Amino acid sequence: MNAPALPSADRWQQWGVDPSWSRSLDVASHDGGSHRWHVLERRPADLAASLGTVVCVHGNPTWSYLWHRVIDRLGDRYHVVAVDQLGMGFSDRPVTRSYAQRVLDLQDVIDALELEGPLVMVGQDWGGAIVQGWSVAHQDRLAGLVLCNTGIAVPSGRHAPALIRLAAAGPITDLACRRTRVFVDGTMWLSWKRIPRAMREAFRAPYRRAADRTAIRDFVAEWETGHEIAVGVKEESHEKGPTLFVRRMFYRLIDRLSEVPLVRNFTGFGLYDRVVIDTLREIDDPYPYFRGLICDLGYARAEVPYRQAARRRGITKNNFYTLYDLAMLGITNHSKVPLRLATMAGFALSLVGVLVAVAYLIMKLAFWSTFSLGLAPLVIGVYFLASVQLFFIGIVGEYIGSIHTQVYHRPLVIEKERINFD
Repeated sequence: MNAPALPSADRWQQWGVDPSWSRSLDVASHDGGSHRWHVLERRPADLAASLGTVVCVHGNPTWSYLWHRVIDRLGDRYHVVAVDQLGMGFSDRPVTRSYAQRVLDLQDVIDALELEGPLVMVGQDWGGAIVQGWSVAHQDRLAGLVLCNTGIAVPSGRHAPALIRLAAAGPITDLACRRTRVFVDGTMWLSWKRIPRAMREAFRAPYRRAADRTAIRDFVAEWETGHEIAVGVKEESHEKGPTLFVRRMFYRLIDRLSEVPLVRNFTGFGLYDRVVIDTLREIDDPYPYFRGLICDLGYARAEVPYRQAARRRGITKNNFYTLYDLAMLGITNHSKVPLRLATMAGFALSLVGVLVAVAYLIMKLAFWSTFSLGLAPLVIGVYFLASVQLFFIGIVGEYIGSIHTQVYHRPLVIEKERINFD
C-alpha cells in the first residue's frame, strides 16, 4: 500500500520543521523490489566540516517528526537523518515486517542514502531495539549508540504502562491500535508534560486512516509475543577461505551431532533479556559452551544476520589449541555420539568377527582336504576379543555420559509463565 500524502510546506512550518528537511526516496529492498521511504535530513552547509553522521530511528506509534528538535539543534554541525520506518510515518505500507526484516530495512535505507563513515545510531522505543540489532551486525561502522525509552526487560515487580498492556490484550489489539486511534492518542497522554496541540496534530498526521495504522498494531503484537533473545548470525565473512570453510564445517557438524538444534554461525553475540541472564546465573557450570547453552535453554529468539568485516588491526587471541578446545567443549557438552561410537563399533566388529568365523568353519567342513586355515582362526579370535573389549569400553562410556549429564545442573524446564497458581 502507498504511503500517506506528504504535508504541505505551510503544515511543516506549523509543526516547527523546515520543509527542506523532508524528502522521499525509492530504496532497493534486501528481499527484492523497492520501497518508498520518507526521511527528515539536515546536513551542515560544509559537509566536509561535519562532526559526524547521526541516524535516528523512531519507535511505536511515532515517526521521524519525533526527532525534529534533535535535527534542529545538531544539524548545523552533524549530518542528521531521521527515517520513517516502513509501514509508519510517510513511508510505504508493505506487508508485516518482522524484527529481523526491519534491521535489514534499516541497512537498505542507509545504503540508499550513501551514508559513509562511522555512524552514531539513536533509537527510541522499538527503534532502540532495531538500532541495537543493526549495531550487532555492523560493529565496524558504529561510532556510538544512544537509546531512549528502550527497555530490554521489565524489572521484577513492575509492569508496562496500563495502556500498552491493554493494547496488547489479544482481541483488543486490532481495535485499539488499527481500527481506532486509541493507542496513537493514548501514548501522547503518557508524557510527563502536556504535548502542545501542534505537536499532537503532527504525531497523528500519518495515522489518520485505519490502513495507515497497521504497522502500529503489528509492533504491539510483536511486543506481546516478543523474543527474549536476539542473536547475531554470521551470514558473510571476510575471513581467509580455509578458516571460514573449517568454521562452517564445524558448525554444521556440531548441529548434526547435537541433541538440541543449534544456531549455525552463531558465536554468542547478541541481546539477552534479563530473564535469560538470571537463568544463566543459576546454572552451575564453570566452563560452559555458551553458544550452545543459549539454544539449550529454549527461549524464543530472533536471528539477525550480519556481515563480519575483515580485521583492520591486531591479531586474534585464539590459536589452534584454543579453537580445538572450544570445538571439543561444544561436542562433549551437546552430544553423546562420540561416546557411543565405541559401543557401536565394538558391536559391529564383533558381529563381523562372528560371521567371518562361521564362514571359515563352513568352508573348512565343506573342503576339509583342500581348504587351509592358516593363521586365520588366531587373527579372528584376537579381533573378536578386541571388539568385545571395545564394546564394554563403550558401555563404560555410557555411564560416564550419564554422569556428565547429571553434573550439568541445568534446569529441567524453563517456566515462561504461571497461570492460576497462588
